[in-house]
Amino acid sequence: MGILKAGAGALGGAMAEQWLEHFSCGAMHEGLLLTRGVKQTGENSANVKGEENFITDGSVVLVADGQCAFAVEQGKVIGTFLTPGEHRFTSELSKGLFSKGPGKLSSLGKQMWERVGYGGDSHVSQYVIYMNLLEQTGVPFACVAPIRVGARTLDMDSYARVTGVFSFRITDPLTFYQRVCGVRTHTVTVDDVKNQLSEELKSAFISALGAMCERGVRPAELPGMTEELGEEVKRAMTDKWVSLRGFSAVSVAISSIVCGDMRAVQRVEKAAALTNPRLAAATLVGATAEAMAAAASNSATRVSPLVAAVTGPGDSPPPARWRCACGRVNDTPFCPDCGAKRE
Repeated sequence: MGILKAGAGALGGAMAEQWLEHFSCGAMHEGLLLTRGVKQTGENSANVKGEENFITDGSVVLVADGQCAFAVEQGKVIGTFLTPGEHRFTSELSKGLFSKGPGKLSSLGKQMWERVGYGGDSHVSQYVIYMNLLEQTGVPFACVAPIRVGARTLDMDSYARVTGVFSFRITDPLTFYQRVCGVRTHTVTVDDVKNQLSEELKSAFISALGAMCERGVRPAELPGMTEELGEEVKRAMTDKWVSLRGFSAVSVAISSIVCGDMRAVQRVEKAAALTNPRLAAATLVGATAEAMAAAASNSATRVSPLVAAVTGPGDSPPPARWRCACGRVNDTPFCPDCGAKRE
C-alpha cells in the first residue's frame, strides 16, 4: 500500500510540476534587503498545485529596476539575473513538458521514479531570491571618541561626541548572499545588520579623529571639518564592507561634533600661556590698567590711580600723618601726648 501511495503521489506531483512559472517579488520597500521570489498565479491559472521549492525549466524570472535575482538549486546559486527585464530559469533537474529542447518525456519519467524512491516527494530544492540594490538611507549612529588636545603649550586628553546618519547599498550581491544571508533566504532587513555596521563605523570614527588630532587639528576646528571626516570614514568603511559583506558605504553625514569640557581646556591653556615671561608681564600690565580704570571711576573711594595700582582696587590707602601743636607727628586721629584732635 505504501508503494502504491508513493506512486500515486509521485505521478500527481510530477504532473503538477510540468507547468512553467512566473516569478517576481513586487516592490521592495526601503529597509528590505533580501526576500524570496513569489510564483505569480491568477484566478484563471491551473498552476496552483506545484511545490513551493520546485521551478520548472524554462520558467520566467522578472527583475525590476533596483533589483537583482538569484536562482538557487540544492543550496547552490546556479543563475544570476543582475539586469532589469525577463530572464529564463534553466535546470536539467526540472525539465517539464513545456520546456524547450529534447528529453522532456525521459525527464518526466525520471522525476516520477525518483519521487517514488523519496516516498512521493521531490528531492529537488529550487527557489528564487531577490535583492534590493537601492541605497539604504538614514541609519543612525553615535559614538564618543577620545581625542588628544595638543599644542605648543598644552597636551591633554579629552573626548568628542559624534552623531549622524549613514547610508549603504549592496554592490556585490553574490558576496552579500554568501557571507550575510546563507540559509536565511526568506527575509533579510537593514535591522538585521545595522547594529554591526554602526559599531564598525564607531571604530572608524575613533581612528579618524585620532589621526586628525595627530596632524595638529584642534578640538574647536573639528565641527568645521565634518565633510572631510565623513569622506574619510566612508572610504574606510567601503574598503572593509565590500570584501566582507558585499556592500559599500554611500554617504556618511555628521550632524554634530561636541568636544569635551572646553572651559577646562581654556583654563589649562591660559595657565600654560602665563609660563611665558612676556605673556605674564603683558597680563599683569593689563590687569593693572583695568584696576586703575575701575578705581578712577569709583567716586566713593578717594584713592588715586597710582595708589590703586600698587595696593589693588579692593584695599584702602594708608592714613596720612599730621603734626600736632605740641610738636608730635601722629598718624592717628588724636595726639597720644596732649589728646588734641586732628584738624
